[in-house]
Amino acid sequence: FFVKDNGPGLDEDQFENVFFRFFESTKDSSNVYNGTMGLGCKSAYSYNTKTFTVESVKSGKKYIYSCFIGNTGVPEYTLLYSGDTTEESGLKVQIPVDIKDIDEFVENAKSVYQWFVVPPKFIGKQLELPELFVERNENYGLLKNIRGCYAIMSNVAYPIEAHFKLNAHNEIIRRSAIALFFDNGDISFTPSRESVEYTDRTINAINNKFNLIIKEIKESIEAK
Repeated sequence: FFVKDNGPGLDEDQFENVFFRFFESTKDSSNVYNGTMGLGCKSAYSYNTKTFTVESVKSGKKYIYSCFIGNTGVPEYTLLYSGDTTEESGLKVQIPVDIKDIDEFVENAKSVYQWFVVPPKFIGKQLELPELFVERNENYGLLKNIRGCYAIMSNVAYPIEAHFKLNAHNEIIRRSAIALFFDNGDISFTPSRESVEYTDRTINAINNKFNLIIKEIKESIEAK
């Protein structure tokens, strides 16, 4: 399994800083980027093979690294190749997948990529992503075959749970099949990226979004 982009790539110092320092990120200076925690690039270490390769092309130089858990239990790497290249800049992370885990990788990939506005280009196994919405606009979408309430920010879906500070909207949260769309940086999330962090800023953003949606729906009904 590999993921590749055509971004600026990383030189040797940047590679070591990003892949071997926790909470080090190249995406923490702007809300244009999705990331900032510096944890995603280390997630490959948690898979049972404990090893993966990274290919980086930056400014006409190509680097290939083998990353692995060393004998002391600490992440290490070996530089396998360094040389000039005419290849386009970018980064490729490749993980060897146990054959028994392939189906699980596919299903997990579907659950993540189904929320992408522009899906990635799949090479090899082609994923059929479902049509999620009955209807949608810039503020919300009504979900077709998924129950629950979700906050969507930078293509990532975060489940919204009932919360005492969301009391005015908790009934909608419990009973709905709806996705609320937020600009990057509008809400906070936990380091695992599996849920929203219910800070005052996040609570205010969710309440304001619900109020806006309710107003839109009322105006639409009145117009009819």
